[in-house]
Amino acid sequence: MKSMTDKVLVFIDWYLPGFRAGGPTRSCANMVAALGGEFSFYIVTRNTDYCESEPYPDIPENQWIVLPSGERVWYLPEGGISLRTVRQIMESENWSTIYVNGLYSRFFSVYPLLIRKMTGKLNVPVIVAARGMLAASAIGVKKTKKRIFLKTAKLFGLYKGVFFQATHQGEENEIHKEIGPNNKVFVAPNIAQRELLSDEPPEKRQGSLRLISIARIAPEKNLLFLLEALSNVRANVQLSVYGSIYDENYWKSCLRVINAFPDNVRVEVHGVIEPSQIPVALGKHHMLVLPSRGENFGHVIAESMLAGRPVLVSDQTPWKGLEKSHSGKDIPLRMDNWRKAIDYFAGLDNDGFKVWLRGAAQRGQEVSKDPGPVDRHREMFRAVISFHE
Repeated sequence: MKSMTDKVLVFIDWYLPGFRAGGPTRSCANMVAALGGEFSFYIVTRNTDYCESEPYPDIPENQWIVLPSGERVWYLPEGGISLRTVRQIMESENWSTIYVNGLYSRFFSVYPLLIRKMTGKLNVPVIVAARGMLAASAIGVKKTKKRIFLKTAKLFGLYKGVFFQATHQGEENEIHKEIGPNNKVFVAPNIAQRELLSDEPPEKRQGSLRLISIARIAPEKNLLFLLEALSNVRANVQLSVYGSIYDENYWKSCLRVINAFPDNVRVEVHGVIEPSQIPVALGKHHMLVLPSRGENFGHVIAESMLAGRPVLVSDQTPWKGLEKSHSGKDIPLRMDNWRKAIDYFAGLDNDGFKVWLRGAAQRGQEVSKDPGPVDRHREMFRAVISFHE
């Protein structure tokens, strides 16, 4: 039962109504929606979306705003984010715990921990959600800067006495490796969306395949790898690409491959897609493809299966055993493996492909109805809050 003392102060760079940051925003929003009846969430975030400079329209700044799910959100303008502002918010209430999303954001990850250490306010327990940022593939992006930061943070004792959240056992091991063996780590898997309806898929004709990619266009999402694999497929393939362009040079490399495609491969670029339109987009395709170099969870993978669409993903995500359940394939990032997998699915006729549609829908429902992730989050917050009581 929620009490007046169960106040969780959350720091996150981008929150609702934003969506362009992808997984971290969705992970936090799903957590709040699932546990908002038991804990009072107060969220501090930017008043802009990821990679955007225009503030959200009709949303006041620098005050608590109540959203439809019941959480209170404080939207900070770009020029109003400072160490002093963050400290004032931290000292404005008797928080039960502070929940920090990620590690590398100066304003929303470092400042709360820095204030906690500098002011001696060590009695308020802090949870840091690693959000996949300590995986080798994630550290490999801007590696030198991240290694310097992690080393400095440990020398300064920034994470001393801080709790961590991992979403799977492998991430728990990464936290102990990169942060240290003494921090308590709670394993609380990401909470999937509860329901996602989609139209019937287009007819599946043997020798053709309609694929969809929904991910930001950046090296870690590996769109270029997918495009290069498509260059050598024998089937007729259409790929729809949705996502914000995070790395312009990387996108130029993608365009060079697209412009050289043979006649049997066609690509349509659609740009950013709003979450409400994802089921519609999935409904027009046979499969989701995501050759990611690493995923902490992969909400779009869960959403695809909830919509009854099988997935073709790399083996660098938590989604394993997909082929056994006929919900898709998780395969190594080797070009020939991907070419063969795409040609395999393209070679199925309508009846053969229905097996994979049913398998994906069943796997999606199992994930959606699994009470484990919500239970683990609840147990984490209750355990950490008990340190403050």
